[in-house]
Amino acid sequence: MDRGLFFQLGSLSPARFAELAEEVALAETLGLDAVWCLPMTGEDGGFRGGAPAIWLAGLAGTTKSIRLGWGVPGVWPPEIPPVREAEQAATLDGASGGRLDVAILPEVGDRARADADADADADADADADADADVGTELVAEVADETSLAASSRDGLDEGIRMWVEMWAPATFSWSSPRFSVPPIDVVPKPVQRPHPPLWLVGWSAEHAAHAGRAGLGFLDVSGGGHEIWSAHRECYVSGRSAARPEDLVCVFVYAVAADPPADWDETVGDAPDVSDWLDELEAIEVDQVVLRTGPLEGGHAEACRRIQWLANTRSSEKKGAPGR
Repeated sequence: MDRGLFFQLGSLSPARFAELAEEVALAETLGLDAVWCLPMTGEDGGFRGGAPAIWLAGLAGTTKSIRLGWGVPGVWPPEIPPVREAEQAATLDGASGGRLDVAILPEVGDRARADADADADADADADADADADVGTELVAEVADETSLAASSRDGLDEGIRMWVEMWAPATFSWSSPRFSVPPIDVVPKPVQRPHPPLWLVGWSAEHAAHAGRAGLGFLDVSGGGHEIWSAHRECYVSGRSAARPEDLVCVFVYAVAADPPADWDETVGDAPDVSDWLDELEAIEVDQVVLRTGPLEGGHAEACRRIQWLANTRSSEKKGAPGR
């Protein structure tokens, strides 16, 4: 199971970038696998400015092996052909020597709808046994595919297909009911071929299922805990199995953005509760755990402690429980 870091980045400042670079350098030195940089969220729940691509451009020059994840808003659905994002992603991929992952961020309205649905479900099930019901309800929610508008699904799919064709060697052109693009040469091209791994960031069962259907990696930022994550992964795998081969982008990774156990700061990485935490994630078949690392109330010092703790969990995993 890979380990990564999850940062939501606001306004750029030299002091904050120096801290971020130090944190990522520590993670790379300790053998962690990835760092994800997403913009901050506003009061409406939507992703707002913060220019994570600028931060990642700086990190590309200060790192050598850790993968760099860029959370990109505005591509679900695209309001304009996402040519600029394709150029920026290819540039970052080249600057990092082919270490970029690209994640699409859902729009504000979809977050608001998902949150409203979640509140309604919670009220309706207040007297039910949550442990027994959560997985069944989430899978059933996805099975009829009625609550995620078809136009939203189609918009995401179109944005992905456009990116893939923009990164191909051939001259790009596009014609659809939404967009008409005359032949253009989208440059540069990414180092990774045919393109950097593509992900969807999401917090609902529908997001997970659609990521599976589109052949995207899925970064689950629901914070829902093991039972919700397990149900989301089931939806993700189910979506993947229902996908048409020609629609797949050929990435199949389920990751969760998580906070460590409540007493994480008191452990040294191989305590029993850490082993339990790892066992539960492995039981869900999580491919990558992404630890929330910023912003934190404890600032830079807490971020460094979390990074060290996450690296220590890898030592615990390698020691292994009997039979692992």
